[in-house]
Amino acid sequence: MPAYFGSILGVLVLNLLAGVLACTVRRGALVGLYAGVVSGLVGLATMALQAVAIMPVLRADPQNIAEAARRAGHLDASTYLAGEQLVAGTSHLVLVGLVAGTVLAAVGATVRASVRRAGTWRRGRAVPRSSAPVPPPPAAIG
Repeated sequence: MPAYFGSILGVLVLNLLAGVLACTVRRGALVGLYAGVVSGLVGLATMALQAVAIMPVLRADPQNIAEAARRAGHLDASTYLAGEQLVAGTSHLVLVGLVAGTVLAAVGATVRASVRRAGTWRRGRAVPRSSAPVPPPPAAIG
């Protein structure tokens, strides 16, 4: 289980970082949307592949057998387990990918925009603006 939660946390942190690295909030949201679609499609494809490739393993698990018997009703266990895998993949696509990716990247871009308003952004850190006037450029030697 730690690997599962670690990978989800990694996706969320990377979406937040992508938003920080984007120049505007709009671009941050678009980057998050794109990253969310890509990561969600990978999750959906993985779940669909699991439903096809390892169905005998899923059917042999006692916990899956008990859940399928309790919830499936008129469906057989294979149909129920394949549906569960596809619902899980679709949930990852919509919730983790699209919603969380877009929102977190937009939040990251908003954080960067607020830091830029508070000071200038130089070399990856915020430097406060000085209140001193900017000196004039040197005169050209002619």
